Parts: sequence; structure tokens; C-alpha cells
Amino acid sequence: MISSILQKIARPDIAIIGCGPTGVMSLRHLHTVANVTAFEAKDDVGGVWYYTDLSEENHPNPESDPFYKVYGHLHSSLYDSLWTNVPKQMMTFKDFYHKEETPHIMEAKTFHEYVKDYTRYFDLCKYIKFNTAVNSVRLLKNVSKEQKEKLGIPLDSQKKFLVSWITSKSPLSKGPLAGIDTSPQGESNMYETKKGFGLYDHVLFCNGHFSKMNWPKVEGQELFEGIQMHMHTLRKLEKDKFDNKRILILGTHVSASDLLSLFFLRETAKEVQVGKVFITGRSTDKLEKSTDYTEFMKSGILTLKKGGLKRFKGGKIVEFVDGTEAEIDTVVYATGYHYSFPFLNEEDGIIEYDKEEPGAYFGPLYKRIFAIKEPDLLFIGVVEKVPLIQGTYERQIMLAKQYIAGNIKIPSQEEMLKETETELRKFEENPKLGKQNFYKFSPFYTFWDYNDELVKMSGMEEDPSYRRLRPLVEATHQCTMNGNYWAKKLIDFAGLSKDIEFKPTASLF
Repeated sequence: MISSILQKIARPDIAIIGCGPTGVMSLRHLHTVANVTAFEAKDDVGGVWYYTDLSEENHPNPESDPFYKVYGHLHSSLYDSLWTNVPKQMMTFKDFYHKEETPHIMEAKTFHEYVKDYTRYFDLCKYIKFNTAVNSVRLLKNVSKEQKEKLGIPLDSQKKFLVSWITSKSPLSKGPLAGIDTSPQGESNMYETKKGFGLYDHVLFCNGHFSKMNWPKVEGQELFEGIQMHMHTLRKLEKDKFDNKRILILGTHVSASDLLSLFFLRETAKEVQVGKVFITGRSTDKLEKSTDYTEFMKSGILTLKKGGLKRFKGGKIVEFVDGTEAEIDTVVYATGYHYSFPFLNEEDGIIEYDKEEPGAYFGPLYKRIFAIKEPDLLFIGVVEKVPLIQGTYERQIMLAKQYIAGNIKIPSQEEMLKETETELRKFEENPKLGKQNFYKFSPFYTFWDYNDELVKMSGMEEDPSYRRLRPLVEATHQCTMNGNYWAKKLIDFAGLSKDIEFKPTASLF
């Protein structure tokens, strides 16, 4: 009895921020070596995969919503008709395979159900504080004596982090794993709000990187008399914004291509028929090669404009870099997101943002996980353009587990900083990459290299099943490089993944 009590006391306390896929995976692996508490601002798991119709326009009291309090909006970047763009084998949690009937390319809501099933199967809800948004993470050593005394924190506490949160219970919330009813019911503007705090040895940031919208500045934006919107605000294809309208898409990558599929290839194209679509960016090379939209470009309903947008001229007229002009009704910024961790106190100086373009880069992080200035602060899932999505994130988590459990050591702060700065310079010196692509992968540093490093550092044996996924990865990658995002759905994933399964074992990734 005494030994079990001592063992529990010795276990570190971990705060996990966010309960999307990386958050629930962190819970599943870390609760065996630590006392874990996860904070989820919504009433359900799923993170970016949790769709809701709620918006600032239809919510009875958005400023009382915990998610809104921290992020400034009410929903994730997910829109109701989104599909995954990689097959289910590349989006599989270790020890928990998809249902046999699940299609290889699935609807977002199907993957959300998968995350919920995983949460239920491993009984993880008991570790989660739902409807609770973390609004502050402080280094305890930097908290004043007066503040500690006010909060009742022992002055000799050995914990590293003070985590504060807001819990808001709304009549719109139906409880964990139940989803949200967006129709106001009863006293829907009445909220019960509570504040709380806790002390932790480690904090894992699992809140993703799809919250702070990247709004590029373009000359004359304020003069435009049409509609301007970011992809983040897209919930459904609304007729007043898109039906029979002249549309300009800024951006030529994944979200832009997906929007094109909504206009031309999916069932939504029957509901809303666009008048004409222009798409522009610094490069349109991939779309020029694409066979997805050949017929629409030939018909003239879709026009590619290389080089980007130069300015808004007033009224609804825009001018492109090539000197041509067009009349536009709706502008959609498919320009991605900036990194944002609004609950981190700047005075602690744990992370820094890029000075030239705040939010395009943050760090320094060792192995894109450990905050070098305070390694017990860990970032899970910020790496992007990762074909083997859940497998890569799960390797990050297992490395974190080995570190937290004391089974491995990481280099000194000086060594971590030197290695990270050397790698960062490679990105900065490459004109095609730049600092803003540090958390994306490249030909000189592939995600296969990264995964191998994670396995080696953790001291764990690799599951050979993951290597056998390489043909799927290469097939989807080839489609992406050719601009054929829609054609991915035609790949013979069943044949490429025949007999591949992930077996439950604690000793393998």
C-alpha cells in the first residue's frame, strides 16, 4: 500500500491542451507514466475535425464561449463538406484500426467518429475537462510571491508551470462526445463560468495550428466593395456569396484546390453554380499540370493567374501582377494560418515569433517538439505536410513519453540550440523554402528522415507495417505534385495496402 502511494506521488503531473487527435493520443500513452489532465474548450473531442454550424452571427453570446475567449472565433477550420486527402491507412492510430467499411478517402465527420471511438475504447474521457479553455501558461518561477500567496501556492513548490483556465457551461452544450445542438434552447444566453488553476511538471500543446488566420495585406483592400472572406469562415457554400458570382481565390495549395472541387466536382456544384472563378498565387505550376480541372479551364469558367494579386483598384475591380484586371464579387483568402499560442506569457520568453512575419515561424523547438528554452514544454503536431499523419504525431508522443518517464535524455540547451539553428539556416538560405517552411518537410529533410530520428531517439523498435505504407505515401504525393488532389480518390488504395495492419504492442511504433 505504501509503495503504491509513493509511486503515485512520484508520477509527474502533465497538462495537455487540446483534445483533437494528438491530444487523445497523448492521453492514451501518457496516463501510464504520469498524472494527466487534458483541457478541451469544446464539449467534445476531435479538435479541428469537430464541425459545428455555430458562428459569431448565430451564437446567442459568443463572448461567453470558452473557445472564443482564447481564439477569437467559435469554430475550427473545418467546413461541412470536407473530405480527407490521404487514405485511412495514413490516418490510423496505433493499436486502433479503422472499421472495415470505412472508405479509404473519408468524410471529415467519419474521421471525427473514429477519434470519438478511440476515446471511448481507451476510456479517456475521465482525464478530460470539457468546455474548458486554458488562457494562461506561466513559468512558476516567474510568478510573483504576492500572486502565489493570493492563489495559495506554496512558495517552495517544485512544479514548473502554473496553468490557468476558464470553464463555461452553456445550455448549447450537451456533454462529452454528444456533439452540439446549434439551435438556441431556453435561456440560451445564460452561462455558468468558473476559473481554475493547477501546477504541472510538463505541458503538452496539442491545440494544432489552424486557428489564427493568415490575412495577407494587399494594396487597396479597404476599397473593395464585394465580399472578402478567409477559408476559415467557410461553413457551407452560401448562395449569396457564390451562386452565379465572379470569384477570386488567393492561394493555390490544398485548401484552394479543395474549394475548386466544391465548385466543380462535388455534389455541392449542383447546389451552387459559380459564374466564373479566378485563382492566383505566386505559382500556379501544379494547377497548370493538373488534369482535375482541364475541362473547366478550357471552357473559360476557371482562369489561372500566375504571380498573385497586385491591388484592389476600387469598386469590384482587381489588378493582377501580370497587369490584367477583372471584376470580382467574392474574394476567398485560401492563405493558411499563422502559429499562435495566445495563452503563453511573452514575459517568460519561452518561444519567439518571426519578427518580419509574426506567426509564420515560432521557436526555437528541438526536433520540432521540445521548447529549447524550457524542454518540459512540448509541442505535438505542429509539423505540416506530413503524409503519414497520425503515425508521425504518435511517434512524437512516444518520444515525449520516454522523456517524461526518464528513460531517455535530450541534449543540453546549448547543443539543442546549435543543431536547430544549423538546420534553420538551411531553410533560410534556400529561396524555395525560407524560415516559414521550417515545420514543413523538404527534399533535403523528408518526413521519413524525421520519423527515423524519432524512433532512434526514443530507443523503441519500429513497426515494419509503417514502412510498407510507402507505396501509398508515394502515390498520394505524386498526385499532389501534379496538382491532382481530386484524382487521389481514384488510387487503388486497397491493392497498395493489402494485408497491412497495425498490431497492439507497447514496444513498437
